[in-house]
Amino acid sequence: MSNIPYFGGGVKILPQANLHDDQLELIVVEEPHWWTIVWLFLLLLLGGRHLNSRFVHHYRNADLHLGVNSVEIGQMDGQIIGNRNYDLYFSTHPYPFWIDTSIHDHH
Repeated sequence: MSNIPYFGGGVKILPQANLHDDQLELIVVEEPHWWTIVWLFLLLLLGGRHLNSRFVHHYRNADLHLGVNSVEIGQMDGQIIGNRNYDLYFSTHPYPFWIDTSIHDHH
């Protein structure tokens, strides 16, 4: 799940992701055997063609719900979070804030 194209130090896994729109991107890889991962990585390096693979499912929306009924290992921000079932809701909401750009003279 991401709202930017990159992960892992510059790997462009979600080429259509845009930080400035209200959409989230979810990519799910089925049956990740080592040969499937190698093949998908080669397709990824060829300009995002991995998204056309039958092993890859790509979803894009402002609100996403991911339910995983089997016990699976998970990662969050690159850290292992353990084996468990997952029932996750993701959404985008703008957060209003102001930046004061005025210059204050303290003389």
